[in-house]
Amino acid sequence: VKELTPTWAVPLHSSADELAVEHRLGQVEFGIEDSPDGRTVQHHNKQHWQQQLLSKRAHGISAFWEPGLRVLVRPDGIGNLQFFASGPLLAPSGSRINVHFGVVNDGSMSAVYREHPVVPEVVAQPALHVDLNIG
Repeated sequence: VKELTPTWAVPLHSSADELAVEHRLGQVEFGIEDSPDGRTVQHHNKQHWQQQLLSKRAHGISAFWEPGLRVLVRPDGIGNLQFFASGPLLAPSGSRINVHFGVVNDGSMSAVYREHPVVPEVVAQPALHVDLNIG
């Protein structure tokens, strides 16, 4: 400590004082990370690092997919009334499922290319949304 003390500093009067100061500074130095303010700074730095990591563009090929469901209600009519909506639905496991819902009043029109030309009133079709990035 004496070697690091500047010449203009007032010297400590006893070695007990020096030891107390050294001990206190050591506690401050090594205890700052455990303090509430230190934990807040660590949390902020971690969030900042994660945000930077996510904002960097990945090189190569990446793919993301999520399940989906398409539901179509087909009441009687000739197809001149159509409504469509889509949005996420949370599954019991906590994952997202994209749901597309539509109403088309074309139930009176037969499907000529089908084996049975009766149009079903409700049609549900599973889907898979794929997002492919090549970079």
